[in-house]
Amino acid sequence: MTEELFLKKAERHLGNYLYFKASPAFPRLSLEQAGTQTGTYRFGVYDGGWTVALCLDGLIRERSGDRRSLDDVMRAMYERFGLTGRVYATEDVARVASELAGDDLSGFFARYVSGADTVPIKECLARFGWSAYSKSYAAEAFLVDAPDATAAQRVRRRQLLSSR
Repeated sequence: MTEELFLKKAERHLGNYLYFKASPAFPRLSLEQAGTQTGTYRFGVYDGGWTVALCLDGLIRERSGDRRSLDDVMRAMYERFGLTGRVYATEDVARVASELAGDDLSGFFARYVSGADTVPIKECLARFGWSAYSKSYAAEAFLVDAPDATAAQRVRRRQLLSSR
């Protein structure tokens, strides 16, 4: 996937997620709660899930010194649960992500997956050297290169894009 296509998809997902979190058309729900009615709350389920995954990926990369990513979490989850048929919960994903990141990420899951807080989009995107401009009421988000992006953030972005 090209960076241009990735950015288009990212802008759509982020805009829809921010609309879901801010619009009076939707009750203040956690993403877990939104998952109980996927048709009604699809912006929370699909766009929110994408947004949380991107932010989680950035956290894992940053906290592990760029040695691990969300891809490693997905592989570990498949090995521990998918292959065994064991049912898992959000806490299990948080535990595996924390283990691979080398830092406790349970607070991230508690706030943004189980809780109803809005993911700090700008902070998440900064980990990859991007800035965002958004209008939640219009479901719009625009990503641009952060003028103060570090070399490490730009490398992290290239790694992200090459893994897609």
